[in-house]
Amino acid sequence: MPGGVRLVGGDSRCAGEVEWYYHGEWRIVGTSDDNSYRTDASAVVCRQMRCGSSVSVIPGNTTREPGVSCFGTESALRECGIDKDSILNVTLSSFTVICSVQPDIYLTDSMGGVFRGHQEPEMFRGSNFTITCSTQPQYPGGSFLLTFIGSNRTQTQTQPAVNHSAVFLFSAADDSHQGNYRCVYYNYVFSHNFYCESQLLFLTVTRTDDVRLVGGDSHCAGEVEWYYHGEWRIVGTVDMNSFRKRVAAVVCRQLGCGSTVSISPPAKRIHGTGCQCSGSEPRLRNCLTRLATNLFSLSVVCSDHQGAGESE
Repeated sequence: MPGGVRLVGGDSRCAGEVEWYYHGEWRIVGTSDDNSYRTDASAVVCRQMRCGSSVSVIPGNTTREPGVSCFGTESALRECGIDKDSILNVTLSSFTVICSVQPDIYLTDSMGGVFRGHQEPEMFRGSNFTITCSTQPQYPGGSFLLTFIGSNRTQTQTQPAVNHSAVFLFSAADDSHQGNYRCVYYNYVFSHNFYCESQLLFLTVTRTDDVRLVGGDSHCAGEVEWYYHGEWRIVGTVDMNSFRKRVAAVVCRQLGCGSTVSISPPAKRIHGTGCQCSGSEPRLRNCLTRLATNLFSLSVVCSDHQGAGESE
């Protein structure tokens, strides 16, 4: 046991009645019958056990075992002082602690990018995304509540914890998805309910599109680029006219530029991620992506480009 402290009678090593190895034997730890004393002592116990933070403290039976008086900042219970009441042979109380590591929260976009709370992810309108809640495997079961607070609404969703995690799916991001998300893990341990919260994750939904045409004389003509993993990159396609036509149709549709008028011959050979579309997708991100070494850039003129004329 870490430093001669253990939690007994709980569902895991991170929950139970507090005992320490004192004068050659395991003995109950007592505290004064004051919630602040128990709270400070439980914080030290969870820290010493490497079980995260204290999320619940339950007073127990009276005891005449030695007690402790902690500030709550100590790294181990032995650094706390002996409670003066135990020296005076005053009755103390045992206590039970439930510890838990803070749950994790992260967002995954439709391109596989993963963003955690401190990164403040940005999502383009119309994109799909997921938010995953997870926790360390300390307790079996439990559930996750995902809370959302936006400028005009609040919302909660609940899912059971499966393999200590839960995934919440969101489609077609818009302004209503912008705001703060938080995971709350609930469980029933030691005949008591407890919960612990993740840090906040703030999501920004931008109106800027994640596809653009560059180098042309309007936003409806030019070389196709998309915003991929935090930067603008050239979109690659295989050197087959049918593949290129389908990608171009999706790009013109997504940009609100009508239909495809012309596609320039392949200009640049690129290595990286390319798109494969059926041609009916509403957005380029709905197409399949794949890593390849034999890809080419794509330049498109859409029908809403001023002066566009039919050509191939």
